[in-house]
This record gives sequence, C-alpha cells and structure tokens, in this order.
Amino acid sequence: MGEKLLNLEHEIELGQENAKNTKELYQLLSSYNAYCILLLKAKREYEKEETNTKQYYSNSICYGKKIDDLFLSFRNDECLTCVNNGYSYKNDKDRLFLIDSDTLLRLYSSENMYSVIENHYSIDYEILKINNCVGKVYNQSIYCGDPYYCDTHWEDREAFGLFYNEKLVTPSYSLDNQFRAYDNMDIREILKPQSLDEIYEKITEAKDTKTKKLVLTEH
Repeated sequence: MGEKLLNLEHEIELGQENAKNTKELYQLLSSYNAYCILLLKAKREYEKEETNTKQYYSNSICYGKKIDDLFLSFRNDECLTCVNNGYSYKNDKDRLFLIDSDTLLRLYSSENMYSVIENHYSIDYEILKINNCVGKVYNQSIYCGDPYYCDTHWEDREAFGLFYNEKLVTPSYSLDNQFRAYDNMDIREILKPQSLDEIYEKITEAKDTKTKKLVLTEH
C-alpha cells in the first residue's frame, strides 16, 4: 500500500476521533449554556428583578451525560444530587443547593422520552423559601408498571425527602446510604450556603476542564 494511502488511514482515524470530540463538545457547551440561562433566571427571581430573560435563550438543549459533567466539582456538602423515586422517573435528577440560610435552589432535569434527539433532557429550577427544613427517611407507596407484561401494582419503598413544617417540599428521592445518614438533620447541617455566583463559577470551571480534554487533534 502506498505512503499516501497509509497517511489517509491515519487521517480517517483522526477525523473519526475529531468528529466524536466535536459532538461531545457541542453537547457540553449546549448544556452549559442552558444552565447559565437557568441560573440567570434564578438570580433575577431571587433578587426580585423584573427584567425578563430573552425568550430565545430557552433554545439551548441539554444532554444527560454532559449535565453530570457540569456538576462534578461540587462536594456532598455543597450539592445534594438526588434521583427521583419511582420506576417511571429513574433518570430524573434534582440538585439541591442552600443559597442562604432560608433559601434552597432546586435544579431539576428530566429525560425527554419523546424527543428525536438522543439523550435529550429538559431542565428547570425552583427557589424554595424555608425555615425549619429537615431531611427525613420515610415510607412511600410507589406506582409500578410494565406495559409489556400488562403489570401494574403499588410497592412500598423507603424514600428520602426534605420536609418543612411536616410537609414534603421536594419530590421523594431514592434512598441511599448518604441520605440515610441525613435522617432528621436540618438542611443547614447538611449543606453549606453558596451564592448563585459561586454555583455558576463551579459549573464554568467544570466546563472549562472538560473542554480542554475535547480539543481537536491536528496531527
């Protein structure tokens, strides 16, 4: 085989790797932009600004695996990553932050099962005003079903959630050993306060770190 064709094989391999990296980079930046929009909206609501975020900002698409990449730098005492309880919501996640002693920020993502885009997720936020907010392990009856086997039933499962004045203020979350340790703990003992700017900075840092690993190869 001639030298040019040998070089062509190398170019093909390089092109395939660059195409993969380009796709990942697009998904990362699209997800990052979407979260920047979300944090901007949350900041304006938190600070009671009346200026509306431009509508076209909502066009950024999120990708599930890249969402996880953006939150890698947060420690357990900075962010609670919670998987929604129930078989129908196993890919839906909440990320909880304490932005001051009386305010929780809930960033939540859910898989868009009907989208033609692979791994497409929708995201949104909620600001929760709290006072005496406590984590609790409790029993929950979960609706389960498998349409293939025509099976529907209810199943009792342990769950974790945050309660304010004995009322559940978050969705119910799947229980793991980390959350079991938080039973009857005040949220201020679980999370340390972080400003919205600090959350944005950590997400940006994670994006920058991941971007450097996806730089295209030229030779």
